[in-house]
Amino acid sequence: MIQQVLAGAPACSKVIVAGVCMEPDSFLPSVAILKEIDLIFTIAFTLEEYQEVLGHLASGALQVAPMVTDRVGLAEVPEAFARLSKPGQDVKIVVVPAGH
Repeated sequence: MIQQVLAGAPACSKVIVAGVCMEPDSFLPSVAILKEIDLIFTIAFTLEEYQEVLGHLASGALQVAPMVTDRVGLAEVPEAFARLSKPGQDVKIVVVPAGH
């Protein structure tokens, strides 16, 4: 999935991989290097913080649906980046690998 996101991202983008993937995922670093893409991996939260946030999501106390303006499959990543480059059009686009 990372390789497809890098391929679809415009030059000088920032791609953030958040969370933990439990399956192997390989990519060619040269794609990110040649396009000068910042590729960031993060898991900046503790297990307790994840549990607290998931509890708020499950209870409905935390409403995040308004922030997610679209869900796209891998084939739509280039279009999604183009849309995100235009202020005011989208807030957060979620990439769903198996389609949407």
